Amino acid sequence: MDKAIELFGRLVLTFLGIVAPIFAILLANFRQGMSRLSVQYADERTQSENNIYNQLEELKSKRNEADILKSLKQLRANKRAAERKINRLNPRRQIPELFGPLLVSFVAVSGALYVSPCYSKIALLAVAIVGFAYALFSLYSLLDVLIEARKMIDDDTKQLQVDVKDVTAKNVDLLTNLSLAIIELRKSLSGKDQETSATEKLLKELVDVQSKQYLKNVYVILNGKEVKGAFVSISLFVNKEEDLNVTFVNVETRMAKNVELGFSLPSDFLIAKKDAYTIYPEGTVQHVRYSLTSLQANTTQLMKQPITVTPMKEGTYNVTTWIKAENIESITRVVQINVTSERKPAV
Repeated sequence: MDKAIELFGRLVLTFLGIVAPIFAILLANFRQGMSRLSVQYADERTQSENNIYNQLEELKSKRNEADILKSLKQLRANKRAAERKINRLNPRRQIPELFGPLLVSFVAVSGALYVSPCYSKIALLAVAIVGFAYALFSLYSLLDVLIEARKMIDDDTKQLQVDVKDVTAKNVDLLTNLSLAIIELRKSLSGKDQETSATEKLLKELVDVQSKQYLKNVYVILNGKEVKGAFVSISLFVNKEEDLNVTFVNVETRMAKNVELGFSLPSDFLIAKKDAYTIYPEGTVQHVRYSLTSLQANTTQLMKQPITVTPMKEGTYNVTTWIKAENIESITRVVQINVTSERKPAV
C-alpha cells in the first residue's frame, strides 16, 4: 500500500511542479483574449438578466406559460454559465484554484506515508484523492478557458487581416481613380484631344484588375429564401424554438477563400450554442458567425448546423447579414423577421 501511495504522491508532485506552472504561464500569455472573453461573458449575463425580466413580465399575461417557463429555465442556465465563466476568468481565483488543491493533496499524501494507524492513513489518502480530483476539474475548466481565449485571439487576427486587405484595396482604388481624374483634367485644360497615354492605359487596366479580383455574385439562402438585396421576410413564433437554415451560394467562376458569414440577431432571441457557429453578444445584438476555409466556384453549401433561435418578444426585426472573405469585399444585406404569437390556420 505504501508503494501505491508513493506513486500517487509522485503523480501529484508532477502536476504541482510541472503541469500547473505551464497552465499559469499560458494564462498569462492569453491575457488579452481573456479580457475580451470577460467583456463577452458580461454582455451574455446582462442580456440574460434583461430577457429574464421581460419573460417574467410576459408570464403575468398567462399566455403560453409552458413555453415561457421553458425559455426562463434556459435563460437562467445561460446566466449561471456566464457568471461561472466570469469567475473563472478572475486572476485572483485562477491561481489559488490551480495550486491550492494540488498543495493540499501533496501534503495529505505525504502525511499518509509517515502515519502508522491504518485509519489515519486512509483518511489522509481520501483527502489527497479529493484534492487531486478537484485540481483536475480546475485544470479542465482552465483548459476550456484557454481554448476559448485562443479562439478569440485567432478570430481577432483573422478579422484584422480582412480589414487591412479591405482598407488597402480601397486606398488603391481611390489613388487610381484620383490619378485618372488628374489625367482627364490635364487633358481638358490643355485643350488637346491627345491619344490615351501609356500611364492612363496602365491605370485603367489597374482599375479593371481591382474590380475583377473581388467576387460579387455571392449570397445567402435563409430558410429557402435568397437574400440578394431584394426585400426578404421570414416569420417566426414567439417562445417557439425554430431553426434558421443557412446556405452559402457562390455563383462566380472562382473560389471564395476564408469566408465568414454573419447575422446580427437581436438580444430578444435566445440562440442555442453549437459547434458550427460562434456567438458574440454586443449590447442589444448578438453576432452569429460561420467560418469556411473556402467554397469552390459555382457551389452551393448548406451549413452543417442551423441557427436555432427562440424569439422571446413579438415584433418586427431587421436582421443584418454579412459576407466577408479574402476575395470578397464586405457585403451586407437586411432580412426582416416577423415574430407573431399565434400560428395562422392554413388557407
